[in-house]
Amino acid sequence: MGYSLHIERKDPIELSEWQDAVEATSAVRLDESSISATNPGTGEVISMPAQAGSASVNVGGTWSPVFRWRKGKVSFNAPSNTTKADPVMAAALALAEALAASVCGDEGEAYDGSL
Repeated sequence: MGYSLHIERKDPIELSEWQDAVEATSAVRLDESSISATNPGTGEVISMPAQAGSASVNVGGTWSPVFRWRKGKVSFNAPSNTTKADPVMAAALALAEALAASVCGDEGEAYDGSL
């Protein structure tokens, strides 16, 4: 399991607020479709149902499911590059700014896109 980052603030982020921020942010879109993947070893297809508030980021022309809204905060897997040069991190920072929130790690450390 990878390390997660979160868009959060003192007051919970309401679902409608999150959806409005996603709609107003370039290279991000709401994507509440189911996700499926094939196990390369067994060929078994594993599916996860859609979740309200899920969003994808356009990475190099491909839409990738990234953000998961749940209980007033948004979580995503930490990219290997946490600078603004990474499209996922750039989107997370833009969304956090739109929501007057911060990007924080599992252990409470803050990310501003400079490292």
